[in-house]
Amino acid sequence: MLAETPGFALIAVLTLALGIGTNSAIFSVIDAVSLRPLRFPKPNELVAVWSKVQGGTGREIGSRPDYADIRAQSQTIASLFAYTRAATVLGSGSEAHQLFGVAVTSDIFRVLGVPLLLGRAFTPRLFSALRHCLRAICQRVAS
Repeated sequence: MLAETPGFALIAVLTLALGIGTNSAIFSVIDAVSLRPLRFPKPNELVAVWSKVQGGTGREIGSRPDYADIRAQSQTIASLFAYTRAATVLGSGSEAHQLFGVAVTSDIFRVLGVPLLLGRAFTPRLFSALRHCLRAICQRVAS
């Protein structure tokens, strides 16, 4: 029957190929984003805490007082860290380069179980004294 109508056969084969390819691409994205476990020790114990601002559009990054309150009052969270996007400028004049990074609290490496490649971890005392000066350089590990 398909040999008698080559146009129909071609459309059927192309439709199947397109459907299989689309399904494969969507599954690959879902697998990479949500099905594979995070590359941290005990990823099932990590949770994200967000703030909701009245009249806001959704999840908001909490303030320092919110973080301090959650840390002091939580009875179910064993350890906590906070982060936010940050930018800084390295150099000056024509040699200046804008760097993008993340500002974090002192417990990030311990909570995530990420070993330091060089140097020492932030201590709460050092962090509070020098929080505007500290920077961490992280090596991105390729999959």
